[in-house]
Amino acid sequence: MKKVYVFICILFFILSKVNSQTNLTDSLQNIYMLHTKEDTAKVNLLNSIAYNLYTIDIEKTFFYAKESFELADKLNFLKGKAESLRLIGIYYTITANYPMALENLQMSLKINEEISFKKGIADCMNSIGIVYNRQGNSETALGYYHKAMKLFEELGNQNSVSYCLNNIGVIHYETGNYTKALDYYLKSLEVNELLGNNDEAAIGLNNIGEVFMKLKEYDKAIDYFQQSLKFSEEIGDSYGISYLYKDFGTVYLETNDYSKALNYSLRSLELAEEIDYFDIQKDIHLQLSEIYKNIRNYKEAYTHYLVYKKFSDSIFNKENVKKITGLEYQYKYEKEKQAIKAEQEKKEIILKEEAKYQRNLRNLFIWAFIIVLLLVFVVLRLFLLKKKTNEVLLNQKQEIEANNIQLNEQNEEIQQLNEELQSANEILFEQKEELKEALKDLKDTQSQLVQSERMASVGVLTAGIAHEINNPLNFIQGSKYSIEKYIKENLTLHSEQLNPYLTMLDEGIERTSEIIKSLKSFCSSNNDQKSDCDIHSVIDNCLVILRNQFKKKVQIVKKYTDAPFTIKGNEGELHHVFFNILLNALHAIKDMGLISISTKIKNDNLLITIKDNGEGISEENIHKVLLPFYTTRAPGEGTGLGMSIAYKSIKDHRGSIDYKSKKSEGTSVVVSFPIN
Repeated sequence: MKKVYVFICILFFILSKVNSQTNLTDSLQNIYMLHTKEDTAKVNLLNSIAYNLYTIDIEKTFFYAKESFELADKLNFLKGKAESLRLIGIYYTITANYPMALENLQMSLKINEEISFKKGIADCMNSIGIVYNRQGNSETALGYYHKAMKLFEELGNQNSVSYCLNNIGVIHYETGNYTKALDYYLKSLEVNELLGNNDEAAIGLNNIGEVFMKLKEYDKAIDYFQQSLKFSEEIGDSYGISYLYKDFGTVYLETNDYSKALNYSLRSLELAEEIDYFDIQKDIHLQLSEIYKNIRNYKEAYTHYLVYKKFSDSIFNKENVKKITGLEYQYKYEKEKQAIKAEQEKKEIILKEEAKYQRNLRNLFIWAFIIVLLLVFVVLRLFLLKKKTNEVLLNQKQEIEANNIQLNEQNEEIQQLNEELQSANEILFEQKEELKEALKDLKDTQSQLVQSERMASVGVLTAGIAHEINNPLNFIQGSKYSIEKYIKENLTLHSEQLNPYLTMLDEGIERTSEIIKSLKSFCSSNNDQKSDCDIHSVIDNCLVILRNQFKKKVQIVKKYTDAPFTIKGNEGELHHVFFNILLNALHAIKDMGLISISTKIKNDNLLITIKDNGEGISEENIHKVLLPFYTTRAPGEGTGLGMSIAYKSIKDHRGSIDYKSKKSEGTSVVVSFPIN
């Protein structure tokens, strides 16, 4: 009967976890008073009470943990013994007795490893990391934290993972790596908010506030401190509240708000002294000393500084206080143990009286039980009838649900088919657009091929004409020599009058030869074979061919470099490039104008700059100059393919072309070819 009662009490405890931590601890203590049997359940109960008390009353934590250890040792209950040792280690950690803390925690870790209890191992590693961090050994502490976090992740224990993340953030904060600290704090806070852990969220918010305080972002720091204080007050965390009061004091001290700084620091000290929070008292006294110094109350500043020095004394703070505190807690432990024993004896007497009363009621319960059985039979009969009716209704409901499922599946299939059809339409549309683009490219290519074929035909025709003109020219050249010889031999007296005519004849023959030579060079294709091409000669040949068009209205100014200006290339294609550039420059000049041609070598490149002072090209059309079929000339006067083909020839020679132009000011074209 007692086991059933204890089970009901424990079940009630689990369901009542939504209450505050103090109410939870009170419930556990009440269960403990009723649980008189010395078994493993009592060990676990003592450990639960000790764990839930460490943020409220550290003295009672030590008391219950030590009693748990003694009982677990007596029962040889290794798991309970390991947990009680860990809780004793936590007590020594909070009271700053770090050697004793490490001793108990290492013993707990060893037992957990022997019984392969992964959660116990992870809890111990995390607690050991805290001790090493408080001793200033951050590197060792980080090692334990990361090992613990890995185990907690394997166990799926998100609460403990968030705790480890927070502890790692503390170490990065204390070593000055505030960016990493903030990253770990925020990860820890995110997990705690998802889990609804207000106690851990309070710690995380406080830590984030301290990072922003270090970064001098005081408004953010105060905001996070206020959020943390709200949670700490809700869960009754006296240590956290005392620590937050100190942080508020620090923020207001750094922002020179000494009134608020003094108020929060005094409240922090008062609470820390009330709960024997030794670790923080030293820092608060130093903070108060600084505040009083700033408000010129040097007497109080000196008083608090002396107390700070007293806490800093290693012999007093690290040894004597620990020993005295340990003796006091041992005495209180023994005293409370005796009080609890007396209370248990009193409750046993009450329980015996209750047992006697229960025996008297038992017979009444038997008769009541018989009556209840009869009622149960009637109710059961009615229940069976109702059950049969419900089964019929359930079958009908299942049929309706099956029909609904079938309809849903059909709807999903229809929706899937619609999606596939839509996807197919999109693919067809994309293919249609690609075909349009391909057709456009094909038409452009076809036009260029037609133009190229026409140019090739014109080149063949021009070369033939040049060859045919060259033969009569040779006859004229031969006849001219014969005339000169005849004049010298027979018309010596008239030679002075005839010489000007002979000179004019020489000039005509020379100019005709020059034109024929330029035409041959312009029409040369060499079957795509590359040869050494003198760019200066190519430009001069093009000027000869165009001379008849610009001789009356355009002045040509040439500034050629003296350095060799030759590249490997197709001479016919190069003639076509510069012929089209010069022709466009010529067409841009409506009346009188100037075309300047300059060449130079820069960074192993031949640079040819051709400028005109013609009409220029508008900004919106400058990018269209090299596109196929773009022309500013009237319909029928140009195909718009000249510069497009020229651009391809430039690229074939690994060169580049750049246009700069302003409307009504002229155009500058720079062509570049690599020397090698």
